[in-house]
Amino acid sequence: MALPVTLAQQVFVHGAVVALQGTPHLWIADEQGVLHWGGDTRALAGRHINWSARTEVSVAGLRELPMGDPWLSAGLLKQGDPIYLVKWETEWPRPRLLHIQSIADVELFGIDESNYGNFVLDVTTWEARYGISVASLERAELPPAVPTAAPPAPTPVPTPVPTPAPRPPSPPSPPPPPPPPPPPPPPPPPPPRPAPTPAPTPAPTPEPTPEPTPVPTPIPESDVNEAIDQIAWVQDGLSANGEQAVERLRELGRISPDAFWALVRNPGIHATSIRSTSLTPAPMVRGILWYTVLIARKYPAAAATITTMPFLETFNGLDLVPLRTLDTIVLRAPHELKRTVSYLAAVGGLTDDQRTSLPLLHLEQWHPEAAQAIEALPWVQDGISPPPLTIDGGLKGTRDEARMVMNMMEWQLRGYQGHFSTFLSRAWFQDGLTPLEHEIVRTLMESMTSAHSQLSLQIVQMPFLESIDEDDLRIVYLLQEATWAGELRSLLARPALRNGIDDGQLAVLALEYLGLRKPEAAAKVEALSWVEDGVDSSEVDAVFRLHELGLESSATLDAVVSKPWVVDGMSKPEVSMIFYVTTIATRDEALAVRLCQMPFLDAVDQTDVAAMSRLFLFVFDEARRSFLDRVLSHPTLGGVIEDDDRGMVTAVLLTGYHSSGTQRDDLVATLMDPAQVVSEERTVTLPLAGDVILSVLRANEISADVMDYLEQVVRVHEEYMGVPFPVDFVFMVVADVGRSGGGASGFLTIDDSWSPDFTYVIPHEAAHIYWAIPPRWLQEGSAEFMTWIANGKGTPLHTFTIGVDSCSSASNLSELERKTPATISSASHCHYRMGFALFHDLYNSLGDAEFRRGFGELFRTLDADRSDLSRQPKCVVTESSPCYLKAAFVAGASSPEAAARTSDLIDRWYYGPQGASP
Repeated sequence: MALPVTLAQQVFVHGAVVALQGTPHLWIADEQGVLHWGGDTRALAGRHINWSARTEVSVAGLRELPMGDPWLSAGLLKQGDPIYLVKWETEWPRPRLLHIQSIADVELFGIDESNYGNFVLDVTTWEARYGISVASLERAELPPAVPTAAPPAPTPVPTPVPTPAPRPPSPPSPPPPPPPPPPPPPPPPPPPRPAPTPAPTPAPTPEPTPEPTPVPTPIPESDVNEAIDQIAWVQDGLSANGEQAVERLRELGRISPDAFWALVRNPGIHATSIRSTSLTPAPMVRGILWYTVLIARKYPAAAATITTMPFLETFNGLDLVPLRTLDTIVLRAPHELKRTVSYLAAVGGLTDDQRTSLPLLHLEQWHPEAAQAIEALPWVQDGISPPPLTIDGGLKGTRDEARMVMNMMEWQLRGYQGHFSTFLSRAWFQDGLTPLEHEIVRTLMESMTSAHSQLSLQIVQMPFLESIDEDDLRIVYLLQEATWAGELRSLLARPALRNGIDDGQLAVLALEYLGLRKPEAAAKVEALSWVEDGVDSSEVDAVFRLHELGLESSATLDAVVSKPWVVDGMSKPEVSMIFYVTTIATRDEALAVRLCQMPFLDAVDQTDVAAMSRLFLFVFDEARRSFLDRVLSHPTLGGVIEDDDRGMVTAVLLTGYHSSGTQRDDLVATLMDPAQVVSEERTVTLPLAGDVILSVLRANEISADVMDYLEQVVRVHEEYMGVPFPVDFVFMVVADVGRSGGGASGFLTIDDSWSPDFTYVIPHEAAHIYWAIPPRWLQEGSAEFMTWIANGKGTPLHTFTIGVDSCSSASNLSELERKTPATISSASHCHYRMGFALFHDLYNSLGDAEFRRGFGELFRTLDADRSDLSRQPKCVVTESSPCYLKAAFVAGASSPEAAARTSDLIDRWYYGPQGASP
């Protein structure tokens, strides 16, 4: 019986089932009573469904009910005009394509213009997302939801669609779409960043997708293979990534021969050895091939034109920026791609200088109002900075102005005008994006908007995003997690959040989400006295970590909430401990509970955190986990870690298992035998950092002076750097460990094969607690310099030689940065020699006081840019090393003459005798 109209606005109980009369189609009510069409059993898995609360309704009745996004496991697929449900039942090995009968059915399933692009994918996008060939899938008809119209009368009069269709990128209405208008006449050649072209006002709505042009005659397979075999990294042998790159080239030979020949004849694809291993093409080459293939699949002729443009005359990591832009246009507005490529071809092609401004160029042609809004931003007016490059030539993440402009172009193409205008109105967006701000925008737009466009717009407009801090990023990550779990709408409907999210509400949001997913766990956290009396700013981090633990493992939460150090409030080391326990619980809940019950966690200090930080690294790999089990079951421990065992366990896990998989049974036997090792701990108070715990475990034949020397080194390093010692805990193991090492974490391994007084190795490895910042020549050269200082500026360099002549693999630091282990001998020690030589020359040129000021400033700037996401990086350029060196040593020089001399010295070391590159 159909639901009466008078009941159409009722709120269904959570899990209620609404069936459409005479069809197999079902809608399920969420916690707010909003209905969601169920696409298949995979999409409904894990959701609460009350099959006893079933109601049948008519089409008219269903249209009156609150409707949300459909619940789909593999989305909808558009191939030409038809739209298919990709139905994938839990028992099916592969999905099937079920043709949806009409656009009215699509609307009834919960798809409209606000979410069409989120759920309806074209073939290329769908195949890329799910890794399955559409051509291989079985096809059938999906039973209609809306009764089909009667057959048309004999008179051939077109019948309009009965219900207005959403405005998707490619309207699937039955009448054939009109052909796109011809491209406008090309404007005159643009300046370095083209200005808006006074073209006729573009159409306000996207045009129908044109049919792809016929695929050209493929190149004979033998010719393709012969050309590919001439590439150097192919001749050297192929890894899995190399095989993928070759497959992309072969596909290009089939679908766009001109693009194939343009790429294989390009010197850039052959000259990749300095930026890759011999078995794998560089990331930039793989990216160029991938994006070219994606474009060619849609428009082979466009790919052929693009691959002959000036910006691809030599391969560079920045070439990925315009290719990504063009790929975005293919996906979001394919009808605009041909016109854009035609325009670029008419003005001589895209140049290197125009790579980062291609998104604006496209918008200026077809969406001028959006382009003008972006161009008004101050950080766009002063020039769009290119993305920084990693040493191997690939793009370093997405935190750059060029990527943000491309994102804004995509928002426009996808119809997210509300998000677009809201972000543009924010003061923090207008003054240039910090890495923190960029990550927040990226997460909201790339991860959440595609699933909930309207809800994400509400979030973008909430008060907590009026200004940005690190807690805001945690809020966005938590909302992203709720999106992935299908709980975003339910979370925002919680009573405490109905008016939006304000600043300072991270703890509130965390507890509300925990209450939504795990009510019993939330009650246990809320019952803690320091939570119950109100969470202050110092306690937010603790609540957030406990919420993560409660979501992951109720059993582990039970094991820790009764601990005295949790009950009475949590210090910084205790919060860190919750993080490690939670991470372990994600893989092995039983082990996490077991560790929490061990005596060494009855109270928590930095020594406990150090031990746990090593333990958690051994949980996520089968071989490592086997080694961890061996250690925990060793007779010395008997399965339990006491306070006195912490140093022993830390030392064994630090040195007994190598990344190659080698296990040092002899070393384990020595370190786990209390009779063969000595464990010492000392707290020292440093002038700048305050209390620092030093912990040493050494073989008993090694001198007890090692602890005294470690303290001396730590004090010398802090005094010379003029920067607080970076860690409050240093752990050093001295034994036959095979190889010495150190890093920012404060763990040092000292091989006892070095000289008994360790005057070289301990200062060098301890210096890496400061200097663990890439590139490698900076890491090792700085550590060498600090060793020289710690030894009274004597000769501590073992067999190393000052001077570039001792390095035969590179002639300058710029060249050295581009070397990899495959192209530089590990025995040459070029990073040590050339890095030290640069700092030694600067020291001799500037004098001790001036050099010390610059050296400390170099570390402070690099460390802040690496760790503080809320600040603008000092050097957002493609070659950042000389920029940072000059900002530290030249900017504060004592005189213009000293500044010029220092700048010249840096240029000579970095670029060679010719100085700075033009």
